[in-house]
Amino acid sequence: MKNALQKNEIRLVNENVDAKRIFIHLHSSNKPIIRTIEGREIHRFTNIRATEGMESAKQYICDLINEKYSEPQVIEKVKPSKSDEAYFERHAYSTIINSLL
Repeated sequence: MKNALQKNEIRLVNENVDAKRIFIHLHSSNKPIIRTIEGREIHRFTNIRATEGMESAKQYICDLINEKYSEPQVIEKVKPSKSDEAYFERHAYSTIINSLL
C-alpha cells in the first residue's frame, strides 16, 4: 500500500470517546486527520496506551487505519468543531494541573 500510514509519521493521537473520533496529528502537517471509528476501538487504543505505551498505541492506530479502513476514501483534514476544541483545551488544562500535583 503506497499511502499507508506509518507509526513514525504520527506526532500525537487524541481521542474523543463521546463523538467516536480520533485526531491523528502528523509531523508533516499542522492539521489533524480526523477519523470516526468504533467506540470499542477507541477503548482498545486507550487501554494499549495506558498499559503498553504510546508507541504500541500508535502502531495499533496505524494497523487499524491501514487494514480495516483501507477502502478508498478521502481523509478529511478539517478544523475541529468548537466543542472538540473545548474538549481538548479542558484535557490539556487538566493534564497540566495533574502534573503539578
